[in-house]
Amino acid sequence: MNAIRQSEFFRDLDEAVLREIEHEFKQVTLEPGAYVFREGEAGDSMYIVGRGKVRVCGTAEDGSEVLIDEHSVGACVGEIALLTGQPRTATVYTLQASDLIQLSKHGLMQIANRYPQVALQLTSAILPRLQRMQVAHILNTLFGKLESDVLKALQAEMQWVELHKGEVLFRQGEVGDGLYIVVTGRVQIVYTEEDGHERLLAEASVGETVGEVALITGDPRSATIVAARDSNLVKLPTALFERLLDEYPRMMTQITRILMRRQMRMLKGVHATRSYNYALIPLSHDLPLRVLTDQLAAVIARFGTAIPLDSGQFDVLYGVDGASQLSLTHPLDIAIARWMNDIDFRYEYVLYVGDPNASPWTTRCLAQADRVILLASADDLPTVRPIERLIAQRFPNIRTELVLLHPSQTTVPQGAAAWLDVRTVERHHHIRRDEPQHVRRLGRLLTGNGIGLVLSGGGARGYAHVGAIRALQEAGVEIDAIGGTSMGAVVAAGYALKQAVDSMFQIAEQFASTRKLFDPTLPLVALNRAAKLTAALKAVFADTQIEDLWLPYFCISTNLTRAEPIKHQRGLLRQAVRGSLSIPAVFPPLQVGGELLVDGGAMNNFPVDVMADFLEGGMVIGCTVSPIRDAPKHPFDLEDSISGWTVLLNRLLRRNKRVPTLAKTILRSLEVSSVYRVRTVEDQVDLLIRPDASQYSILEFDASGPLFELGYAATQAKAQRLAADVSRAVRVAIKG
Repeated sequence: MNAIRQSEFFRDLDEAVLREIEHEFKQVTLEPGAYVFREGEAGDSMYIVGRGKVRVCGTAEDGSEVLIDEHSVGACVGEIALLTGQPRTATVYTLQASDLIQLSKHGLMQIANRYPQVALQLTSAILPRLQRMQVAHILNTLFGKLESDVLKALQAEMQWVELHKGEVLFRQGEVGDGLYIVVTGRVQIVYTEEDGHERLLAEASVGETVGEVALITGDPRSATIVAARDSNLVKLPTALFERLLDEYPRMMTQITRILMRRQMRMLKGVHATRSYNYALIPLSHDLPLRVLTDQLAAVIARFGTAIPLDSGQFDVLYGVDGASQLSLTHPLDIAIARWMNDIDFRYEYVLYVGDPNASPWTTRCLAQADRVILLASADDLPTVRPIERLIAQRFPNIRTELVLLHPSQTTVPQGAAAWLDVRTVERHHHIRRDEPQHVRRLGRLLTGNGIGLVLSGGGARGYAHVGAIRALQEAGVEIDAIGGTSMGAVVAAGYALKQAVDSMFQIAEQFASTRKLFDPTLPLVALNRAAKLTAALKAVFADTQIEDLWLPYFCISTNLTRAEPIKHQRGLLRQAVRGSLSIPAVFPPLQVGGELLVDGGAMNNFPVDVMADFLEGGMVIGCTVSPIRDAPKHPFDLEDSISGWTVLLNRLLRRNKRVPTLAKTILRSLEVSSVYRVRTVEDQVDLLIRPDASQYSILEFDASGPLFELGYAATQAKAQRLAADVSRAVRVAIKG
């Protein structure tokens, strides 16, 4: 009791209260040279020196001991770990026979339950010490090794800033009045374009600075800073910043390094360099949550350190039963929040698994999350749950995705539209139980490591895409999303439907000749009625909806009414493909909602940009069958002007005069778009496959077999190298 009374954390407590909580403390007697705890060990207790003396030391780079401090009666050690749960940052051992009074995390919880004010007083007293320690580490990194009195002087002039998720630190265009250092959490750097569109440039995490550019250049703030998570920062006012630049030239070097690293991340793209916290929120009660999250975490761990945390796992790691469900006004909320901040710092990916309701744990998960993943049984009612309404109210701008879990016997998903119609989500995913490939796909897409395949238009030459997919599949390259234009849209839809090359060969047979596709008519609207084309598409795709495909799919058509490309990601699959295939003048336009759609090749015959946006930093594979130069086997007999009647007469009289047909001219005109786009979007394609199909006509649909082999041969070696590169990259990520 005398030791507790002398402690700075308990000396002001009423004697009666001390007597009430005395039994939560445990006395530990140690011989000289005994370790109280070692650097790196898990921290779950604090100690008060009751008798004797202890030494606190760290470890130098060469392994030698570095003296930090020595403490005698009344001093506390280990209190930071009690608050954060992080591993011990120093080693403590006795210099003489000593008695130490131990307060465990469990004991603190018992005190908090009976005397909340005592626990709040304790955690509030420890917090400034933790903050000083965190800032000291950051300042030593920025300025070099600082003396203790210099550190104290600097910290006295700094201003602490607390931001809740979504709050703005400062806005683009404002006058710069200081530099900020991120101590906990993470902030986003957002640039507003002249048209008002906001673009996420980068993120700044613990130890990084923001706001330095305006101070260095004297210009207004160049971007807006928004808290991505609950965050704490320290502000160096302009006068202090300028004084430090004069006194510590090293600071400018360190800030320059931070800016250069940030610039490199911006060049790579924010999706390729950021880490994520996910809040997995169950909407159904019969989900195998633990199994699913463990599997998903194992996949994500291939790309960086990852940990799944539901309320039970949190309690085990934190060391106190029921800690996860403590209210946000509980006196130990500070300790829990700091513990979660430490988890965020130590892991690149944290999968917080919430409850189906708005419990305290669910609220904590949402506050820490960068995006929300809604999990539901596909055969459950698709109605909006109360927890979803809470998310919309409390976190209106958080990115949300939907995962629908299907029974293991499901062959084709159904009913996704009912889920999507009543909620706003960025993407949705279909997962079949006991299907590891589906979980792998989800993990890759969520972390920005997905592999997407884009197929160009090109008429009959598009059959080469089937061979390319076969080569990718044989090499073990798992395609996570697929899309295309015109004939590429057909092949992509066939693969998205069944994900099997054999079935794609069968689908190709439906389009294997012009007789099966073309039904000539009086050319007032188009050369063909498109009845055969429509029937062929219906025979293959029936009434399948795009949103019910296992594999994420899109295709592109051109809206003649609005003069813009249309991205089809929902709706009747055969209708979307029909629009993407509607070659102007060859087939009549497709009318949807009063607007006319024609072949997507008119505006985007090689939509790798659409896939890049969908993947958020993943790998884009592009296969284009459009030759750079389309040289006819024999020169054409063309004059400056030509009469259609003359051409018809020559054909009837079997005169050998060669002229390009209307259909071929239109198709090649669309194909040229793909050739041009390869040059303009080449930086968005990670692997470009270009089968040379120039020897085959755009309308040579009966050459499917040779074109299959052509695409296969052009892809085989590249696919094998890609599979090896992907495997090597995963090994590097795991090692890192």
